[in-house]
Amino acid sequence: MSNANLHQKWYKTKTTASVYKDNKELSKDVISHLREHYKSNTYKIIATELNLNLHNVRNWYYKNTGLTAFELLKIMDNCCFIRRLLGYYKVIENGCLAGKKNRKEIKQKILAILKENPKMTMNELACIINIKPKAVEWQIKKLVNEKKLLRVGATKNGMWLVMNSK
Repeated sequence: MSNANLHQKWYKTKTTASVYKDNKELSKDVISHLREHYKSNTYKIIATELNLNLHNVRNWYYKNTGLTAFELLKIMDNCCFIRRLLGYYKVIENGCLAGKKNRKEIKQKILAILKENPKMTMNELACIINIKPKAVEWQIKKLVNEKKLLRVGATKNGMWLVMNSK
């Protein structure tokens, strides 16, 4: 079989999502994937990288005591290799996958929000639009380059001016 045929088969395979009955089952699968990815000091790496309680993570990792749903989601959200293996995708309110939103829609939302409240921070915008702050920063940079948005004043005490597009 040629190399091209192998790649075609690989691209044609469908990804499946894993379904778990409870947090214990999910925890068990997450721990197994963590053990495959990190060879040693796994619980220490996870606790320090994600700023979680070291004692709680160690007990969860070795004694299966469980973590809060928030902590478990934080691990899954920050370890992309686990998301890929489990078929986990973050779905947001409008049904789109995170990161796959329409860029024009995001820009229009940013302009509309900043028109109403020009002193809004990037973190506040990110919370309202439900995207990451870095994505907001990137879109604002594009809007400034397109001359649709202008920053007036100092970094902390300034405000955004939405330019009228003709």
